[in-house]
Amino acid sequence: MSVFPLTGKRKKIAKIIVACIACIACLTIVSSIYRSVQLESIYDLPENEVVYHLDQYSTSSKENSTDHTLSSTFWWLSGACPIGSLQLPQAQVCTVSARQSIGAIKLFFFPQEGTPVVWAPTDDPSLHLAAGSYEVYGIGKHFFGSVEIALPPQSQP
Repeated sequence: MSVFPLTGKRKKIAKIIVACIACIACLTIVSSIYRSVQLESIYDLPENEVVYHLDQYSTSSKENSTDHTLSSTFWWLSGACPIGSLQLPQAQVCTVSARQSIGAIKLFFFPQEGTPVVWAPTDDPSLHLAAGSYEVYGIGKHFFGSVEIALPPQSQP
């Protein structure tokens, strides 16, 4: 026997609570879709305009960094999401890869000085970068998948 038997009044209250939770969940999903649609246009911007939209994104992501690797897994990335920083004491060749389930992604490597370097999954996985500091961003359009940037062992302290 239950400690709190569901009487008519308690059943109504339980139904109201369940309906409120369902409404909140639906509103959260609709809000996420709306935000993602608003931010998808960042993907198609020219390189010189993307810089004005950095850190404007919608995603759930998991990041993993080691001494020689930056990687992120994204669930529904739209916009410009930071992935990490690279410090290159000398020119390096990075190995870049992306696994796409759906959507599209490009990686932007923004140096402290100079023009950004853009990598897309259709590009050569060997990316040549000059010495310097880079902030790396994933620019996505409804992207589900993962990206990885691997450096030679001597390039990161």
